[in-house]
Amino acid sequence: MEPLKSLLPDLFIGGLHRAASLSAQKILRINRIDKALKGDALESTASSIAVSDFYEVANLYYTKFNKKADLFFKELEKSGIIELMVENALIGKDSPKVRNHFLNLHNNFIKGDSNIENGELLYERLMKSFSVTVKEISKDKIIFELIRHSNKEIAQRLTSIEEKMEVNINMPAIEFTYIQPTLLKLAKNLQTYYKYLKVETNKGPQKVDINKIYISPKLAIRSGARIQDLTLMRDLGSLASLKKERPELNSGGYYEVSKFTFNDIAESFRNVVVLGDPGGGKSTFCQKLCYEMARKSALLLQYDSQHLNNEQYVKFPIRIVLRKFEQARSENSQLDLLTYIVRKFVNFSSDTEENVRPAILYLLRNGRAFLAFDGLDEILETSKRQEFVDLVRAFCDCHPLCPVLVTSRLVGYDSAKLPEAFEEIILEKFDENEIKKYITNFMSVIGGLSNEEANKKSVKFIEQTKLNASDLRKNPLMLGLMGSLFLRNGDVPSNRPEIYKKCAELMFEKWDQARGINADLTTDFDRLQIFTSLAEKMYGNPDLAAGVPNSWLEKFIKFEFEIIYSDKTKAYQEVRKFLNFITGRAWLLTEVGDELYGFTHQTFLEYFFARSLEGKFDTVKDLLNHIKKRILKQEWNEVNHLAIQLKIDNNRRKTEETAQFFKAAIKSAKHNKHKILMMNFFANCFEYLAPTEATTEEIIDLMKDEAFTLHKLLQPFALQFFSIITNTAKDRKNFIETKIGNVLSSELFSNNRKDSEIAAFILGGDFLRSGTKTGNGRIFKSLPAEMRISIRTSVRSEVIKLATAHDFYLNLAWTWYGLIPDSVFFDKKICMIFNNPIGKYSDLVDGLSCLVLESSNSLQKKDVFSSERSKYFRSILSDIAVEFEKGTKLDIEQFNKRLMKVRIPALYWKDVYKNLNDNDNALRGAIIIRHVIYNLFTLKNEKISRTKSYQNEFALLSRDEVKYIRNSTSDGKIISFYDNLYSGKSSLFTTKN
Repeated sequence: MEPLKSLLPDLFIGGLHRAASLSAQKILRINRIDKALKGDALESTASSIAVSDFYEVANLYYTKFNKKADLFFKELEKSGIIELMVENALIGKDSPKVRNHFLNLHNNFIKGDSNIENGELLYERLMKSFSVTVKEISKDKIIFELIRHSNKEIAQRLTSIEEKMEVNINMPAIEFTYIQPTLLKLAKNLQTYYKYLKVETNKGPQKVDINKIYISPKLAIRSGARIQDLTLMRDLGSLASLKKERPELNSGGYYEVSKFTFNDIAESFRNVVVLGDPGGGKSTFCQKLCYEMARKSALLLQYDSQHLNNEQYVKFPIRIVLRKFEQARSENSQLDLLTYIVRKFVNFSSDTEENVRPAILYLLRNGRAFLAFDGLDEILETSKRQEFVDLVRAFCDCHPLCPVLVTSRLVGYDSAKLPEAFEEIILEKFDENEIKKYITNFMSVIGGLSNEEANKKSVKFIEQTKLNASDLRKNPLMLGLMGSLFLRNGDVPSNRPEIYKKCAELMFEKWDQARGINADLTTDFDRLQIFTSLAEKMYGNPDLAAGVPNSWLEKFIKFEFEIIYSDKTKAYQEVRKFLNFITGRAWLLTEVGDELYGFTHQTFLEYFFARSLEGKFDTVKDLLNHIKKRILKQEWNEVNHLAIQLKIDNNRRKTEETAQFFKAAIKSAKHNKHKILMMNFFANCFEYLAPTEATTEEIIDLMKDEAFTLHKLLQPFALQFFSIITNTAKDRKNFIETKIGNVLSSELFSNNRKDSEIAAFILGGDFLRSGTKTGNGRIFKSLPAEMRISIRTSVRSEVIKLATAHDFYLNLAWTWYGLIPDSVFFDKKICMIFNNPIGKYSDLVDGLSCLVLESSNSLQKKDVFSSERSKYFRSILSDIAVEFEKGTKLDIEQFNKRLMKVRIPALYWKDVYKNLNDNDNALRGAIIIRHVIYNLFTLKNEKISRTKSYQNEFALLSRDEVKYIRNSTSDGKIISFYDNLYSGKSSLFTTKN
């Protein structure tokens, strides 16, 4: 029985951790489900029979088939089949297709008498054990809520997968023992290939161990907001008790799961797209993940599980660099992904296609591979990118058990998105600690410095780049290049194009000289211009973008030199010298294949292409007219900005021409979408654009008018202009913030209420919540927090003054400052507070619940609420009690129609009541609010409110409230009011829905 000791828990855990989204997986791990499974869940009376039956059948397998059974169970654990089985158990389903897939794998490993019958029995016992285990662990409230919440998603996913499984189920069986040697050879070769990064250094191009220089990045859900899966928080008990039992819960009572680590992704993910900036480390992240998977796969294939933990999460990496696949398809338009992968792996393994193809098919069929599609953004044309998105999606549909990772730049991704099944994860920029760690590693590994010297150099580098390149150094590629520049020259230029130029010059001509190697080249031509012309040929051309052959390169250089030199003999001589130099020693080009050369990084290809664009046009206007169509297609974003910055070159006249061009283009745009794209692109230009103050003021006034008009036409993206310009502006930052502050303050108090509402919307925070149709699931950054706070503080007295006469400003006084100038609460004011949450809990509950929770000392945090604020909220509760006890009624029609996201559980209310025991009136006000909210919840959620658990909870809390009321007053009229309220003889509302 020893081999079986942890078999069932491991099988179940492996499947469960992959059964939901990344955030749900993280919650499952956080809540120690492993402990729950290996403890009471499998030892309970209810599960003992099912578990015992499974072990009895499994033990027969180990006795009869020995090593074959061991291999089968281990392969089952690592496959995607176990995930489907667990998901079926979670929703109480028994899928014939999942059963058939299990039996196919089973028959592959277990060959003997009646093996099909035995496989059926094993499947039934295993599914029975899973079902009982689900029931047992569901006694944990948090896990139960997770499972309940995920049911619909899992059912939809299973239906989708089963529709796609048929083709794989009907394929001929592939015997694992036959393909194992090929897989081992592949895994070892992939491990070696992915282990080294090619880094351009002042000692020439070096292969650097990825483990010595790689900094594990921060990853975040794309929205940038905390995942607050609010329905999961219902009925989870009081905050106080939860915090004792669940220290992983934050002070708000919910989970911090918007952030992910490298290990979170590596251990269990389903379909993920990793989005980031150019040079932001997306491909390096992908390579590191592939390296770790290849290393672990090699260990498993060679030594079984002796040297590895969490083997159930190990997948075999299949990485496809999409620009190379695009190039291959340009030569053969019928080339499919599977054939491309097989050919690539034949090269890696030096094996035959007859051996490699079945090995790859086995991995794909059984969910033993993970598919990494690297560089979706490098398919430059939007229409063609959509074609490749469709190719990726179709391939994933054919192999639905395999997890998939795609990398792409964030900018432009929305124009050709992957399906909703792909969770969007942001690869965040380096923070200050990561910059320090990376540059110290760089100085040590690349610079060859001692630890002490590396630390000193990194401190000096960080201090110098604080002012002139603080944003660029957050980018791993640019940080490394600036580190090389710093090692060579001791300084770094101050603007982006100059940094690119100096880095290019360093890579092109300085490093050899620094090592005493002088190329036998003439200096009577601009060497960088050759690369500019080369980029012009390569950029956007799928046949060339992934790399050019040596022969093509020679013809190109010959053509360029025949233009430069009249003497054809000299031209030919220089061609040979220059070709030998740039393919042997100049690191702007890198050998990307056998006699195939490409730019070291896409960023440099973009920089030199931007130089070619800038050089084509004599005037700023001509350049802008040329790139305008790309802006409107959301293409060439980085190139467009670089070209403009190069053309302007800090020239005031050209800066003004650029500003006037965009003003005219925005005014004349025929389509709202084009107007918005031009506005937002123009706003980003302020990173390097510094028009005069007069022009800047004109621009902001114009953009305010345009954005407000477009917003009224249901175009919320127009408001991005304000957040983009305030977050990117540099030289005019203070002036821009002051001007926008004045504009928004003025509009806030304009005679046009719609304009006032838009200004309040901008000052309120984030523009769009994740998942909105208009925003394609995106969320926009708001104005800088300190700017919003400053503006809202400056208008506070005026807002409060107007609040007594206008509901709009009353709303702002409550949501911005937590103030209600009028102490009398009834009708619209109660409704207004309910409809508009405030403070720390604003995304969780209604505004009345916020009022009660924030009045309770048990939920106070010194850095959030002051004692004066708590006292103020208690006074409001007292006023509410007095008003309702006089007989005031509410008009239910004035309450908003949204479904309440969360009702505060009974135990929360009990904690509040205990903490309000020292203030009888406030206590009674809280009880009234609880009845208002529960009655609203009943009316708006009738199906839920009829459930027995809801009714029991309501009744239980009401009994406690009766006790509190009788202890708080001896006034017979007040007691009678509450008795009638509890008995249903009176209502807090004047009308019914």
